[in-house]
This record gives sequence, structure tokens and C-alpha cells, in this order.
Amino acid sequence: MRFAALSALLGVASVISAPSAGAAVGDPVTYSVSSDGPVSAITYYDEAGTMQIVTNPPVPWSLTYTITDASKSIIVIGVSATGQKVSCQIMAAGVVRDSESASGKDNPASCIAPNL
Repeated sequence: MRFAALSALLGVASVISAPSAGAAVGDPVTYSVSSDGPVSAITYYDEAGTMQIVTNPPVPWSLTYTITDASKSIIVIGVSATGQKVSCQIMAAGVVRDSESASGKDNPASCIAPNL
């Protein structure tokens, strides 16, 4: 149920395209996730703007990629955790663009950086 809600959130976020003035082609984007327990899934958009889902990743988890086409960049990450605390962060061009924490078992966290 929570994963379905997170997927719906990310579906809405898929219409957000970025970056603009703050990040550009060639800039790195780093997604980071931490949790006090296992993470059941991480959903994110890669450098081509394609949704990716990683199931049961080790935590802490991070991924860095380089912006290759600004018109296809969608900077979103969502996390579904099984522990009590989970957090995500998006860093682009060396600047934290969004971070969020959630508490309570099965509460998702999501980070969206629409105005890079």
C-alpha cells in the first residue's frame, strides 16, 4: 500500500523536468538514502529521465550520475522503508536541493528537486 502511494507520488513528479539555472549538463547529481532498518525499495529517475526501482538495497545507499541532457532530467527519489526512520537527500552541482525524513514503520520519504 505505501509503495503504491509512493509510486503514485513519483508518477506525478514525472511531469517535473529540470534542471534550470542551478545545475547544467555535466553537473553531478547524487541521491542518498539512510534508514535505521532495511529499505524495501528505492525509486528514482536516472540521467535519461527513466524511472528505476532498486529493491532491498543495502543502507546507507547512494548513487551519483552526471546530467547529460537537461531536457530529460527529472530529479526525484522515493524510499519505502521497514524501519522507524528513513531519510533521502538530493545533491546537484554540489548543493543540497532537497532532503526529507519520515518516521514510523512503512512511512515513505520522497525528495523532489524541480528547480535546480
